[in-house]
Amino acid sequence: MRRICLVVHRFGKEIVGGSEQLARCYAHLLKDDCAVHVVTTCAADYLTWKNEFPEGVSQEDGIYVHRFAVDFERTLYWHQLHYSLLLRHIAPGAPEQWPTLWFEDSKKDAFRRAVANLPRAVQEEFVRCQGPYSSSLLRFLENEKDNFDVYVFFTYLYPTTYYGSQVVPRGKRILVPTLHDEPHARLPLFREMVEDFDKLIFLTPGERSIAERIWQPSVPGELVGLPVELTSQNGGIAESIPECPYLLYCGRIESAKGASALFQQFIRYKAEHSSELKLVLTGHAAERIPDHPDILFLGYVDESRKFSLMRGAKVFVHPSALESFSIVLLEAFLSGTPALVNANSVVLAEHCRAANAGLEYRNYDEFAECLSQLLSNSEIRKALGDNGRRYAQQNYSSEVITTKLKALLEHRDWECRSQAANV
Repeated sequence: MRRICLVVHRFGKEIVGGSEQLARCYAHLLKDDCAVHVVTTCAADYLTWKNEFPEGVSQEDGIYVHRFAVDFERTLYWHQLHYSLLLRHIAPGAPEQWPTLWFEDSKKDAFRRAVANLPRAVQEEFVRCQGPYSSSLLRFLENEKDNFDVYVFFTYLYPTTYYGSQVVPRGKRILVPTLHDEPHARLPLFREMVEDFDKLIFLTPGERSIAERIWQPSVPGELVGLPVELTSQNGGIAESIPECPYLLYCGRIESAKGASALFQQFIRYKAEHSSELKLVLTGHAAERIPDHPDILFLGYVDESRKFSLMRGAKVFVHPSALESFSIVLLEAFLSGTPALVNANSVVLAEHCRAANAGLEYRNYDEFAECLSQLLSNSEIRKALGDNGRRYAQQNYSSEVITTKLKALLEHRDWECRSQAANV
C-alpha cells in the first residue's frame, strides 16, 4: 500500500478554508487505497497561528494526523513587513484597499518591478514570519523523508510548503498551489520554489492559466479539481430562512474577499432601487459589517442551513477576485441558484461562462445592471440555475475527481522524469 503524506498549514473538521478543505477532501478520497498521513500544525486561526490543537499523532476517520506546535504567533513585525515589501507598492497609505487597486495593470507592472530584485533573505524572512512556522514539523519531514512514497503540499504561500518541500527528496514532491492572482505569488522565491516540484495539481483551467502567466512553470501540471456534492445530510429544512427576497454570500467576510466593496455596492443599490431585498451573510467576519437594516449576518451555519439558504436565495453573490476554485460557488450551482461574481476573478468568471450559470461585474454600474436583470426575470434565474446544477454534477462529482487524483498518483512518468533530472 502506498504511503501518502499530505502537508498543510491547518487541518480539521473545524477549519474553514479552501486549501484546508481540499486537503481534508483528498485525504478522505485516498484513505481506502493508501496509508494517508497528514502533517500539519497545532494552529486553528489563520490570522494569529496560535497553538490550539494538542501536539501529537491522532487517527481521525482512518487518517493519521501529525500535529506540531508553531514556534511563534504572527506579530506586528510581519504586518509591517507585509506593508513595506508588498502593499505600499499597491495601496500606499491605505493597505486595506489593495484588493480593489490590484487589478489595475499599472499596479501589477509597478509591483513586479519593485520586488524583482528583493534579496532572497528578505523574502524568506517574510515567508517565515508570515507563518505558520514549525521547526518540529520540518524536523519530522526531514527524519521521515524516505518513509513516504509521495508528499503532497497544499497551497504555495506558507512556510509549511516553502521550507517543508526543501527537505523532501525529488521524485516525491507534488504541489497543489491553490493559486489566485495576488501580489504574494509574484515574489521571485515562489517561482523558484515551484520549479523544484515534480508535479502541480490545479483545480480549474483558470488557476492553471494564472500559474502560466505568473510563474511560467516548466513543471508538468494536471487538472484534478475538487468534488462538490449535496449529501443527504445537507437536505434538511433550515431554520429562520428569510421570507423576503435576498442575495446570499457565504465565506470569509474581509476586504481581501471583496466584502467591503460588496457592502458599498449593495447599500448604494438599495438606495437607488426601493425593494425588500436583503443581503444575507454567513461565515467568519474578519472585519466590521455595516449596521444596515437590509444586511443580515448569520455567522457560522451548519451544512443543512447553508444549503437551504442557497436554495432559497434569488442570487448567490461572490465579490472576491482572489479565488482558485470556490467551493461555495459550486455548491450554489448544485443548489440551482444563479450567481453574480466579480469579473476580476478569472476562476469565478470561468465557472460562470463554462456553466452558463451566472453574470459578471467589474464595477457598480455592472453590478446594478446584472442584479436588476436577475431579480426581474424568474425564467432567466431558473435557466441559469439548471445550467449550474448540470455543470457541477458533470464536472465535480466525487467519482470524477477521485478517478483523476488516483490516476495521477499511480502514474510513474512524473517521478521518472524528476529522478532522471537528478542523475
